[in-house]
Amino acid sequence: MNSKTKNAIMMVAVPMALSLSVTALATSTGGGGTVFSATEKLIGDAQSMILTVSTPAALVGVGIGALVMKFAGGGDESNQQRALGKKAVKSSIVAWAAINGLMLILDTISGYF
Repeated sequence: MNSKTKNAIMMVAVPMALSLSVTALATSTGGGGTVFSATEKLIGDAQSMILTVSTPAALVGVGIGALVMKFAGGGDESNQQRALGKKAVKSSIVAWAAINGLMLILDTISGYF
């Protein structure tokens, strides 16, 4: 199987798995709950998991980038290592901001459920 076929399968399989998991969560509420209450619970669980993981992951990325910048030697190769370290620090900070910005979006969406 080539990579295009694998990507096509993943583009179909992931949304199907997500929709099946939401359906299973909605039906496992004991029959008294609605899909909306199950979705609200799912969003709340996702928020807590994301908040638990995002800050330590960003700190690890920033720490590794700082270490790469600090221990870069001399010469042309060290300039490339410093640039790579700076890129790691910047991308970690941007990813952390984007992930925590997602929390605002999820808070807004969960208000409608």
